Amino acid sequence: MWKLRCAIMALLLSLSSNVFGYTDPDYPYTVSSGCRDVCYQDDYNFCKNNCTSYVAYMLNLYGVDFNNGYLGASWGNGGHWDNAARDAGIVVDDHPLPGDVAYWNTLGGVGHVAWVEKVYFDSNGNATNIDVTEYNYCGEGCAWGQRLNLPANNPDGYIHILAYNEGVTGTHYIDCDETYDLCNNQTQQEWGWILQRVADYRCKTCSGQNMTYVNSFFDGMGMGGGGGGAKPDFVINDIWLSDSSGNEKTVFKPGQSMQVHIKVKNAGASTSSGIDIDYFRSNGYHEDSDPTNVGTDFIHKDDLEGGETHEELKNITAPMTQGTYNITAHADAGHDVDEEHESNNDSDEAVFRVDNFGWLVPIINQMLR
Repeated sequence: MWKLRCAIMALLLSLSSNVFGYTDPDYPYTVSSGCRDVCYQDDYNFCKNNCTSYVAYMLNLYGVDFNNGYLGASWGNGGHWDNAARDAGIVVDDHPLPGDVAYWNTLGGVGHVAWVEKVYFDSNGNATNIDVTEYNYCGEGCAWGQRLNLPANNPDGYIHILAYNEGVTGTHYIDCDETYDLCNNQTQQEWGWILQRVADYRCKTCSGQNMTYVNSFFDGMGMGGGGGGAKPDFVINDIWLSDSSGNEKTVFKPGQSMQVHIKVKNAGASTSSGIDIDYFRSNGYHEDSDPTNVGTDFIHKDDLEGGETHEELKNITAPMTQGTYNITAHADAGHDVDEEHESNNDSDEAVFRVDNFGWLVPIINQMLR
């Protein structure tokens, strides 16, 4: 089915190419044929003419020294990039910025990544659509292409590598806001919304030649310079589900006992008090606007000293109604602790299915691993 969808998309793109607004930015790692059969390695240790190679090229074009071992993580196929980013301490979420890496975990069987060229916003500053450029979309043609006006929730999420490097390897976003030399596709009002997010995504422990300038710029806009981590900063780096014996699973029987596992990191200064962790269940693959609270835990301050990561486990019960659900965890959801950044407290969705085919559950769980 995914091959059919990709073929239809490729046809639509070719028929409407006259409206495309972007051009291939001199990507040099092209091969004439065979990129799907043989891996011809580029300078970043990715396969030429692949989506990962193109995004690595774009990041380097903007001054980020990115490669397959960036920040000690193993990036590999596009479907692994979100986990690699989390391992490297880079924020991954559902809020796109220009210059982000959009990712799809299972597209084409190995996942896919693309370069976000432009973000469209509604009147309240919420992202609605995106333009992307990419290579080897759906494994078709091993060529450069683009997709315009994708719904912002079409990718599985966004990796903020360029924003992480703001002030470390360059002033990517501040230069856009001040001079429009780097990316003039956004309005001045949109840059205000963009910079509000960049202030939270930047590396807080990195040092760089531009960091002092960047900190003073954000301080002047009332966004907080960070840089020193003067306050605690709680981030949920990982979430997964298991049965009551600790075996990782994604399919459960109605009413079955479940365990929610999370890793919480205090990326800032030591906290003077503990924090609550709230767990929420939603229908479908993404957290909805009115999720059901399924439990609360308390983590003592001694387990969250500055820079420490703490694992927490919560016992819950699977719903009685069959269907697809997701669990999210929120650190300090009530904002009881004054943090360095308040917008990075939520986990990704841990998606699971409730199914009454008891004999089939172990087989499905094995296939989904």
